[in-house]
Amino acid sequence: ILIRALCRAQNLRHWLISDSGKLLFCITIIIIGSAIYGLILGSWRSPLQGVFVAIKFPLLLLLTAFGTSLINSMLAQLLKTKLTFKQSLLAVLMSFALLALILAAFTPLIGFLLFHLPPMSSKYQQQAHRIFLLANVVVIAFSGTIANLQLYNLLKQFCGMIAGQILKIWLIINLFL
Repeated sequence: ILIRALCRAQNLRHWLISDSGKLLFCITIIIIGSAIYGLILGSWRSPLQGVFVAIKFPLLLLLTAFGTSLINSMLAQLLKTKLTFKQSLLAVLMSFALLALILAAFTPLIGFLLFHLPPMSSKYQQQAHRIFLLANVVVIAFSGTIANLQLYNLLKQFCGMIAGQILKIWLIINLFL
């Protein structure tokens, strides 16, 4: 039920008001979803590289979420919204959790592509790398776009008319982190 609500971003205003374990839920989804995607992402080079990326990718997402939440909550206060730090953190974590869910859903597709590309020792290694890189950029960009659209819907439910302004400023800040 929580995953369905997260994916649809309908009536999530109560998520920001009452926590009841949603913070831990979002962190767990980020860790699991991004670790699965990271495992496939790094596996093209070697299985050990896949394990390293499965550890580093969730850490990267979580550290980025926590870093941007600090700045986002300050900016939300400047824009005279009612978002507290905890609510800003939960909103960003919900967005990242949705990103991780979508990335995990794309894992079989990227895995299929991975296992059908020429190996690293092949003379076509450079072309295979370009294809694999492009596919990952497209999947991550698509996932990020959907996650940010859902974040906008959440902010619109909570903040009303200034949700677009808040999201624009938050995205600009995210570019620097």
